[in-house]
Amino acid sequence: MEILSFPITDVADIIGEQSFCDCSFRKSSFCYEIEIEGGHLFYNTLTKELLLIDENEDNDYVKRELFKKWFYVPDEFDELKFVDDIRDVLSCTLCQTHGINGYTILTTTDCNARCFYCFEAKSQKITMSDEIANKVVEYIERSRCKESKELAITWFGGEPLCNQRAIDIICVGLKDKGLDYYCTMMSNGYLFDKPTIEKAKELWNLYKVQITLDGTEKIYNKVKAYKNNDKNAYERVLNNISDLLDSGIKVAIRLNIDAYNIQDVKLLVKELASRYKHKDGCAVYSHTLFENNGGCNNKRTHELRKGICDQQRELEKEIVSLGLKCTPYRKKNEFKTNSCMADSPNSIVILPDGHLTKCEGCLDGNYVGTIDDEKLNDDMLAYYSSHCDKIEECKTCLLYPECIRLKVCHEAETCHKEFREKKILDIKDGIVNLYHSYLKKKKNESDENNKKMERKLV
Repeated sequence: MEILSFPITDVADIIGEQSFCDCSFRKSSFCYEIEIEGGHLFYNTLTKELLLIDENEDNDYVKRELFKKWFYVPDEFDELKFVDDIRDVLSCTLCQTHGINGYTILTTTDCNARCFYCFEAKSQKITMSDEIANKVVEYIERSRCKESKELAITWFGGEPLCNQRAIDIICVGLKDKGLDYYCTMMSNGYLFDKPTIEKAKELWNLYKVQITLDGTEKIYNKVKAYKNNDKNAYERVLNNISDLLDSGIKVAIRLNIDAYNIQDVKLLVKELASRYKHKDGCAVYSHTLFENNGGCNNKRTHELRKGICDQQRELEKEIVSLGLKCTPYRKKNEFKTNSCMADSPNSIVILPDGHLTKCEGCLDGNYVGTIDDEKLNDDMLAYYSSHCDKIEECKTCLLYPECIRLKVCHEAETCHKEFREKKILDIKDGIVNLYHSYLKKKKNESDENNKKMERKLV
């Protein structure tokens, strides 16, 4: 038995080894097994441990070891409660870090683009004033986590660059107070001219930008529908991405996909590879348009959803094969303690008028406070962190350790079988890739040892 990937430290410290007992037991719902030549791979989605079992190993020994490592559990063991308890323990550790270290700031809810699927399309357009921007600085200083060496600020909108003045005021204010911070931004990329990029680098401490693309030129210009009707918008944004990368600012390109554009996005990926695969700091990933989003209202049939999932997997493989980096949503050696910023105790969203919320997608008046308040509303915090009820599929779901469905999230209302199947196939691909890396490393070590022996004989 060989360990190809060790368990997550935080989880291992809590659960330790399971004491082997003389009882009837079963394979854990979180155990994923792959048969390979000469043996099996065992992966645990709770602990993230990956084992290689040789087919010639003693069967009783293997079962005992798999039991100790939580790949097998007693028949009546409540695995869902087990995961929930682990999450509660680790979440309590996070809550002991008092204050906020992650701020998402909407400088405006207005935008220079008019994407048909935007959840903010029907919302009131509000732009942050100088007075509110100065108050935001005071709020950050007052509410920040004193234990954090650096604050993480995400600029959001609307299009945040439609109100650069607010960004300037807040960044100057934070620097004047001696607060260390770094920034990321969600943007369509259109307004990133060279002077703005220079300011972003020097004043804003901008580390990374996420820029959304919807297809090649014709589809992109139609979907974005910029207010100034710029027919060269597509080319302008691609050039801006190049300038951002050349300046040292990382760019994550998000490809929004649905049935209407998936084939065109495959062509886009080839163009992105020709432009950016040799540039440092560029990453590309795909994301299906929300199905239950109020602005999109895009209900899919089972067949359509399955088709999109299959094509998305092909697209992601194409991204990697063309030499583009595919960005992960979460580090693989982390245990998921919260779904997103909505149920994170250390994150807050600041709206342009000074109201506070827990999700940039929730602009419906369910506020947790304002930047003038000394304390957040506990009832509203509970509202944002409330979980959906478990469904029948949860009981045996391989993905449960990674799944946190919040009631406030439209996308969590339904757990679609097709997306579960895609995620499981993605896990399988990851396991196989780790195994191939192990074989490659083993071969290289063997070749090196052979060379050493040859040198000794000479």
